[in-house]
Amino acid sequence: MKKVVFFVAAACLAASVFAQGEASPFAVTRIQTQITAQTPKGLPFGMEPSGNINDEAGYEFAYLVTGEKIADIKKGSLSITKLQMQDGTDISKTSKGTPAYKLGAFTKVSNDGKYARFGVQVTPDKVNPMELPALEGSVILYIADGTKTEVLKMKTDDHQNHIVGAYKISLSHEKGVGLGVRAEGPENGIVTIDVMADGQRLENRGVNSFSTFFVSDKQKSKESFITYRFDEPSSEDITINLTLKSLKEHTVTF
Repeated sequence: MKKVVFFVAAACLAASVFAQGEASPFAVTRIQTQITAQTPKGLPFGMEPSGNINDEAGYEFAYLVTGEKIADIKKGSLSITKLQMQDGTDISKTSKGTPAYKLGAFTKVSNDGKYARFGVQVTPDKVNPMELPALEGSVILYIADGTKTEVLKMKTDDHQNHIVGAYKISLSHEKGVGLGVRAEGPENGIVTIDVMADGQRLENRGVNSFSTFFVSDKQKSKESFITYRFDEPSSEDITINLTLKSLKEHTVTF
């Protein structure tokens, strides 16, 4: 069915518990609420709503986190403790028993690490366009805490993913482009990547960033990764030196 979209400004401030009752250095503010209601089928062209939530009726809550040294929001860390309508009806699960909520695809962290943005998408069986559900939960932040150096020895024909800290590292080759070192993980956690071959540091050709959507009947998810480009090595044996931000996890509530 087609949808109608409502936007509601919100300013709900929440702080998580940091350590033994100490106030958290991070604050979470709800900055927008979107309601997408079901509408009749067969609407004429141009009468559709201006926005939607994954082509489904539901709610989307946008939050802004403020603090210091934020590197990313951990994938799969969304936890919901309360999701109900004003009459107490729980809408956290669909009639099939599956979660009616998920972390939005477009999480973002500012380059200075002072802000992070995330959304919570809720697609229950029924939507009341005149009522907002009560929502409480948490996500886990990756916080940068110093740096560390990791060394990964590989062969240029290696097609496997290698886990280095919070990252999956793999190689890619494109004709005329050179050697690619692909890193999938927290958005702002890599300081530098160097590649050595025959005792020489390979020339860095730049960086490419990609975001790929995987869409199926069961899920819609987003994969983000960055590829560092280098000259082709003259040897099949290479050493990758990664300087990473030391990341610790911190839970914030909203």
